[in-house]
Order: sequence, then structure tokens, then C-alpha cells
Amino acid sequence: MKQCITVDEQIALLRSHGVSFELMSESDAREFLYSRSYFFKIKSYERNYTRVGTAGSYTYSGLDFAHLVELSYLDFALSRICLSLALSTEHFLKVRLNQLIMSDPKSDLSEVLVRRILNGDTSSIRYNPYTEDMWMACNNAPSIWHLWELLPLNEHIRLYTSYFDYRGETAPFAHLLLILRKLRNAVSHGNCLLADVSRPSEQRRQSEGQKYDKEVTLAALRMCEVSPRRNSGKKKALNEALDRLVVNNFAAALLCHLEFADSHKALSHMMSDLKRFSERIERHRPLFFGDLHVETPRNQLINSTLSAIQRLISGYCRQAERKLTKLTPIDYSAAVARSTHRDSLTGGDTDRADLGGLDARPEAITDAEAEIGPRGGCHAGGH
Repeated sequence: MKQCITVDEQIALLRSHGVSFELMSESDAREFLYSRSYFFKIKSYERNYTRVGTAGSYTYSGLDFAHLVELSYLDFALSRICLSLALSTEHFLKVRLNQLIMSDPKSDLSEVLVRRILNGDTSSIRYNPYTEDMWMACNNAPSIWHLWELLPLNEHIRLYTSYFDYRGETAPFAHLLLILRKLRNAVSHGNCLLADVSRPSEQRRQSEGQKYDKEVTLAALRMCEVSPRRNSGKKKALNEALDRLVVNNFAAALLCHLEFADSHKALSHMMSDLKRFSERIERHRPLFFGDLHVETPRNQLINSTLSAIQRLISGYCRQAERKLTKLTPIDYSAAVARSTHRDSLTGGDTDRADLGGLDARPEAITDAEAEIGPRGGCHAGGH
């Protein structure tokens, strides 16, 4: 059994594997490994570099400790973005299905779907202190509107596909929603998305490299306004990147959100967060992984993966802006006017001190306070 090693021994081991400490000093690296992260997680990003075998050991070429740290920062930010996309999409998936059921002429459709999804077995029901009272009130016989709050995402996707199966139709985006579920599970458990960006997509892996994920790839190309029929260097680069697991999954998450989110706030907040994430990628990408001051990229694999993620973000934002022009925004001005009435609970600005230091204006939250991810408490259920 391997023994634990000290931070100094971790630094020495990294040095023996060819990791340099030029962009980040050893003292800063020591502090990072002690209080910001841990050795096994940081070391996992080495897999993105070519390993050269040497006399019973191995080394990496062109790898600085700062590169590993940067990948860990980007990984964390990407995970938060993906979780935000998943939570928001899950909310709007429920909204979409609720709309479909309300507009369907079959009065017993909701009961049929409940029977189909549960089949007398309520073991898939997940309840906690926030939903326990609801489950008790159901008395083991939930209605479909109870299921919005009681089912996990996987069962919601089953419920969604069951609706279309009942109608004899193919459920749109079913494949992409299943990818989103796996991605959500990964980031919820803190799995590293960028530890090995060469991981192939599920279709490539399962077919031993023979098949690509046609549904995701073609939809992603359309989102980025790239013709599948036209050959170009940019199309080839994006195609190759979409064969990688993290790019494939991120594209599926963006496409699902773009399809199901029908809210000005949801789309606008996501666009803002994605643009800030893309800017964060660009902060060190050219120097750490790209071809700044050199003829070829320092790490083609990482550089092309990050560039593909940025390109997908640009495509999503363009399509989201177009979708926004077709949506009718909700006017909250009347509610705002009522909330500032002299008899309201919060009163006016004179009562701001009673808010315990919290600013009641979400728009006043700075980027530094919000960082990357959902802002101002705007979670999936609160659009």
C-alpha cells in the first residue's frame, strides 16, 4: 500500500517527472498543494501531456506546474457552468412537459403517464426534508404534478420520453438529455472534466472509434453556423473536438438549454456567464497552451479543446440572442412598484439597514462577488 507523502516530497516527485516551476514558484506551488487543492487532483491533469519513458520512470516535456493549476481553475469554472446548465434545463424540461400535458386533449393523460413511469413501484421517488411533507400527503399515490418535485432527473427524462412514446412519436432531444444527465452527475460528484481531454465520446468509445455522435455533432455545427457539407479547416477542427468526451458533453448541455429554456432571464444570465467563462479561458490559453510567441501550439490537444469550447459558447450566444427576440419578456414593473409602497415590508431605501447587509438589488452584485456560475441566486426553479 502506498504511503502518504509530504508537500515537499510531492514537489520533488513532480520535478522528477519533468514538471518545472518557472511560471509558478515552488513556494507558491507548496502553498497551493497545501491549502488550495490536493496532489492527486492536480497530478491528474498531467495526462494531457505526452509521457516519455525513462529508465523505470517517466517525464513530461514542456509542462509547468502553473499549467496544471490553470487547468484545475478552468475545470472548476467549467463544472459550475455545466451544473448551472443542467439545473436550468431540468427546470424547463418540467415546464415543457407541463405545457404538453395541459394542452393535450386527453383528460386522463397525466394518470396514464404516472402509471407508465411508476408502474406501481415508488422506489424511484426521492424525498428529503424539503419534500417529505408532500410525499406524505400523496399517500403513495402521487399525481403528475407531485412528480415534478419528487423524481430525479433520469426519471424526468423517462417521463418526457414516455409522453412521446404514448403518442407514437420520437422524443426530441432524448439522446442529448441523457448526455446532460451523465454530465450533471459527474460535476455533482466533483469529477474532473479536463483531467484527460483526449477521452473519446461515448459513441467513439463504444464503437471502438468507428462511429461519431451524429446527433450532437450535426446540431453543434448548426448552432455554430458551420455547414456540415462544406469542408474547411475550422469545420475539421470542431468536428475532431466534438469527438472528445468533454466537448461532446458540453455541446449537448448547451443545445439542451437552448432548446428548453424559454425565459429571458434564464437565457440572458447564461449568455453572460458563458461569455465571462470564455474570457477566463482566453486569459492564459495563448501563452500556456497556444502558439503565442512560438510557431506551433505548446499543447495542441488542450489548446484545440479550449478553443472548441469557446467556439461552442459563441454559437450558443448567437442563437440565444435570436431566440430572445422571439420571446415575450415578463414585465415586473407593477410588482416592483407595489414592493416600494410605503406600507411594504421593506419600506424604502431608509430600511436598507434592516436587510442585514444584503443588497436587495441583484444587479448590484459585482462580477468579483458572483465569479463564474449562477448569479444572484437565480437557480433553475427561480426564473
